[in-house]
Amino acid sequence: TKIITFVGSREADLDAVDFTKKLAKKCAENGAIVVSGGAIGIDRASHEGALDAGGRTWAVMGCGSDFTSPAKNADLFDRIRDSGRGAFIWPFEHDRRPGPQNFLARNRILIGLADVVVVGQASLISGSRSSASIARKTGKPLWVVPGPPWMSNFGGSLLEIELGARILKSETHFLTTVFGPNAVANPGKKQPIVNRSPEEMALLEAATERPEHLDELCDLAGLSPCSAATALLTLALEHVLVEGPPGYYRRG
Repeated sequence: TKIITFVGSREADLDAVDFTKKLAKKCAENGAIVVSGGAIGIDRASHEGALDAGGRTWAVMGCGSDFTSPAKNADLFDRIRDSGRGAFIWPFEHDRRPGPQNFLARNRILIGLADVVVVGQASLISGSRSSASIARKTGKPLWVVPGPPWMSNFGGSLLEIELGARILKSETHFLTTVFGPNAVANPGKKQPIVNRSPEEMALLEAATERPEHLDELCDLAGLSPCSAATALLTLALEHVLVEGPPGYYRRG
């Protein structure tokens, strides 16, 4: 299962929002987990695209679980929670208040989770560019949606391309490069979602209603702890596997 992280401007151009939403939907239709930061603009568009496809989306929150931020996205958070295929990642202590002081740490987690990073739109000075910088430093594939040179709010996007990011010139080009030649690329053509990766299925088959230590689960599933890591994170976030006591997992 590929994890595609979307980042971008909170005050994104409407065309950029629309493109992001459509692309995220196609990613979800190809079985990817769409990850973003739960903000307005590009973040919201990516979460909505995944949900529209009936796919999986994770919101990495920039605050503690005692808060809902931004308040404008309360309806989106309800939709993620009620979808049965969404999850929230709270990287801070439960009482951490929302604020810009949290964003850099949140961005590191967004990029750390990613197999591929997409910048939907970025101005010259922005959190999206800090995320792109982290992606470059950590060697994550970085794709950037280009904008017209006369639009200053795409200035950061154009600069990231100059620094070596791949140009996201079409849905088809991106999808076939990331997912292979058989990727869903036809607009409006919804395909069955790939529900579980082989690693996820192996862990599910190994797990029972009785808590088993992670090492035992990996042995039963025929997986190394390293190869099981992403699958375990996915299953735990979606409450398919439940941890307790620490290091032990059972079916949710």
